[in-house]
Amino acid sequence: MFTFEIPLTGEHRIEAVSGDCRDSMTLRRVSEPNPAYLFRKQAVINWFDAADYDPSCYSIKDTMGALSQNPQTAAILRRMMERMTASRGDVAKAANNNANLQKMMAGLSLESLIKQAGDSVPGEMIRSLNATLQKIKKES
Repeated sequence: MFTFEIPLTGEHRIEAVSGDCRDSMTLRRVSEPNPAYLFRKQAVINWFDAADYDPSCYSIKDTMGALSQNPQTAAILRRMMERMTASRGDVAKAANNNANLQKMMAGLSLESLIKQAGDSVPGEMIRSLNATLQKIKKES
């Protein structure tokens, strides 16, 4: 781990390189905060009643990696991610093109990702998404 200070004026491109691995980011000082980056709190949503949850079927509790392995759930996930990408702009588009971030996201539950998305995924959509996933049996 390295720590260093950069005076943030204008635009700076930072690149980390180790062997064949490399990653970079661009930092840009702005005069006003971008509202798309602000976290907006929302009410906690009970997305299912315990009686409606079947652990033998997929749900938003499953990881992105597990959901990506099944053709049916992967298609559902892809549609949801397209919607989230459209609503989150450049940040989401950059995440889609970052292989290391995609590997990390594979270990996150869909529920966790939805929570990070804030209010861009309405409660009714979460319930509908989970109900759809709950119709697909996990392979034994």
